[in-house]
Amino acid sequence: MAGCYRADLGDVDEPFFDAFTIVTRHPTGEGEGAVPYLPDSFFAFTSLSTVCNIRRFDAIWFAHFSRNQRIQGCPNTYTAKPQNYFHITGAEASADQREGASLYDADWTYVYNTDIARDCNGTTGGCSPTKLRNIRQMVAAHEFAELFQVNECVPWPDKYHDDRNAWCGERGGDCTYQHPEPEPEPGYSTEWCLMRVYTPPPIQDMDMRADGINRLDAYDLRMGDPLCGDGRGAIRRRRDPQ
Repeated sequence: MAGCYRADLGDVDEPFFDAFTIVTRHPTGEGEGAVPYLPDSFFAFTSLSTVCNIRRFDAIWFAHFSRNQRIQGCPNTYTAKPQNYFHITGAEASADQREGASLYDADWTYVYNTDIARDCNGTTGGCSPTKLRNIRQMVAAHEFAELFQVNECVPWPDKYHDDRNAWCGERGGDCTYQHPEPEPEPGYSTEWCLMRVYTPPPIQDMDMRADGINRLDAYDLRMGDPLCGDGRGAIRRRRDPQ
């Protein structure tokens, strides 16, 4: 659809397959389509009322949304009943200049294309079509991992994030970046976990978002958040709701 902002799911399966979990687009494309354009001020996660507005908007356009529990302080708003669908929407920009946003109890994710393009310009050597595609795919995978509630015992504002390397990203590991020519070489020899991001992002963070390698660490995949201590925060340990 021309003139629409899209979310790129081209690499969304790779980080989750390491947990023997399949994440993929609906095989028939059911539910795909355009939604009304809203200004970036609508996507301001600054108050309960604005988040309530986003919840209501997404519930209208999410084909598989099913009401669960009413949310106090949000008129006519409900959490999502646990099921096996996530709703991802491509958008232009957010009021607080974030690349993406998710809400696990509503099963929705937004990716903001203008904010992604801005950050792409901060990579070593500047942005390129390949880097832009890679960051868009990284953001989609990162936000989906938040819907699985990895690192769920980490306190705010870092909840769902960590500071570890990918399970295969230690120096000399199987998924470290190979620095292809003629791209300028980023200055790193390990690969961070998909959930290791910083605000504002340093150039090393931006280079990793753009390198096309999207992998999680062992705690996110199987072991669970160390701060939980009971296996919570691991994708493989989550029960299938259906």
